[in-house]
Amino acid sequence: MVKISDKARVPFQIKRERLVHEALGRYIRLLKSDYKIIDPSNKSLKKVTKIYSKIWNDPALCDKLLIWSGFKKLDISNGPPKGGDIVILAYAVDLVSEGSIELLTFDHDFIVFSDEIYRELGVNVRNAGTLQK
Repeated sequence: MVKISDKARVPFQIKRERLVHEALGRYIRLLKSDYKIIDPSNKSLKKVTKIYSKIWNDPALCDKLLIWSGFKKLDISNGPPKGGDIVILAYAVDLVSEGSIELLTFDHDFIVFSDEIYRELGVNVRNAGTLQK
């Protein structure tokens, strides 16, 4: 096993600190600018809720629901995703009108049903866990 000395790590640490500093600077500039954070539209929220309800009630998707249940460690009878997951997907749906939208996520509420989400909502879900390092 090769050990990296502290001296060899210094350039990487400096680069990391610079990237964090630049990202923080950009974030602060955005906060001070005229950009506004908008809430997802009620139309998109209803659309996303309806799609998940449709998925939960479709007998043809029983296998996918079992897969979801296994990943989430939840019982299917608890019902479809709620709260933040619905809001995140509704934001993405609102952006579809701007062009192609991809949602990069580790969340199986999106990943397991990616085909249905793309077909019904136009949002392309990407599993972040499959990305190569």
